[in-house]
Amino acid sequence: MKENHDKPQTPSGPYDVDQLNRELAERLQSDEDIPERERKHRHHHSSHHHHHSHSSSHSGNHSSSHSSSHSDSHGSSHSSSHGGSRKTRKGNHISEKRMSNKRKSDARWKKASRVLTVCVCLLLALTISASAVFFYMRHKGNRNLSDNKSDLDIRLPKGAEKDGDIIIYKGHKYKYNDNIITILMLGLDTPLSETGDDKIGGGNGQADTLVMAVLNKNTNHLSFVNISREAMVDVKEYNVDFKYLGLKRMQICLSYAFGNGRDTSCLNTIDAVSRLMFGMPIHGYMAMDYDGISVLNDAVGGVTVEVLEDLTDKDPALKKGEQVTLQGNQAQTYVRSRHTEELESNELRMERQKQYMNTFSRQVIAMSRKNLMLPFSLVSKVSDHVTTDVTPSSIVYLSSLVVRNGITGGEIKTVPGKVVDGGKYAEFIPNNKKLFKLILNTFYEQVE
Repeated sequence: MKENHDKPQTPSGPYDVDQLNRELAERLQSDEDIPERERKHRHHHSSHHHHHSHSSSHSGNHSSSHSSSHSDSHGSSHSSSHGGSRKTRKGNHISEKRMSNKRKSDARWKKASRVLTVCVCLLLALTISASAVFFYMRHKGNRNLSDNKSDLDIRLPKGAEKDGDIIIYKGHKYKYNDNIITILMLGLDTPLSETGDDKIGGGNGQADTLVMAVLNKNTNHLSFVNISREAMVDVKEYNVDFKYLGLKRMQICLSYAFGNGRDTSCLNTIDAVSRLMFGMPIHGYMAMDYDGISVLNDAVGGVTVEVLEDLTDKDPALKKGEQVTLQGNQAQTYVRSRHTEELESNELRMERQKQYMNTFSRQVIAMSRKNLMLPFSLVSKVSDHVTTDVTPSSIVYLSSLVVRNGITGGEIKTVPGKVVDGGKYAEFIPNNKKLFKLILNTFYEQVE
């Protein structure tokens, strides 16, 4: 077999590096094997020749033939033998050089392979870690919300009975749905930057908007319960030193005033809302002053509404019946303005707020399906205008529900009742029978 010492040709154009390395390795292996086979063959031939030259046990014809052949060709054989040895040493030298290059190439590839393996492992570890953090926060968020609910004894209207965890009303049995998560959302009439412990009792503003966001974790059904700021309810009253004075019946919006303008105000409002709602538990709060509305509005690209009430005295563009994409402070004007000289001005404003909130929430839900970080981004943008006890892990949990399964429903319910003239202020008197029916349909499951 002819030994091939041709150098591999370097391609002049684009090439496959992996294929080139495989071909080079195969050629080096071939070059290595050829001298080894020649050395074995020549060593065998030399031994065989030596044996025939000195052995006397072979037949005469064979001995004579071999001797003659040996005599005739001795000079050339000798010369050829020495020439073959030189060629073999040259072949060994070339093979050893190539083997050295191959070992260096293998070492480089092994090093590169180790680096690549380390990078892949690091990437995999980061992916696993990120997933682990996400699922941990999701689990923690679910637990935080479940453990954070307010715990008031359920108050029943006339005609309703309680048997353990079961409510019996008009011949049917109901059980509270433990898969419900309720967040109280508040719109504040005073900037958070102007509140403080030294302003308890009036200086920290009021809750102008009160909405319960109710999410069923199993079905992903979301609904809202809108509460009039003028709803009359028993509120815990505190003095300026935050000393408890007792319960006093007043507009529910005033419950926020009896606190520090942040957490204690929100907790006092939760207490009042839960009392109004026959003791329904609330799992968290998120309160935002009105200055945050324009920030959120613009963060989602504006909100388009059909103007429900003529507000041209506030903004010439807000003409009843017009389609307007609210931008900047225009959004705050639309959801906050009211004509206080009208008895039902708050009811009219609540209709605008419901309309705006419904459109805004649908936009956020749709955008969150494409961008899981959107809720974090929105909270971050309005952080100076928001106070909340909803933790980042809880936001992760709630966002994951939206992205994974989507949201159904979105309807906005309103606490039923009527507005009356209270002398000094308007008062909203809830219709307890209709309200209790709303509560059973929203927070309970009929079991019989």
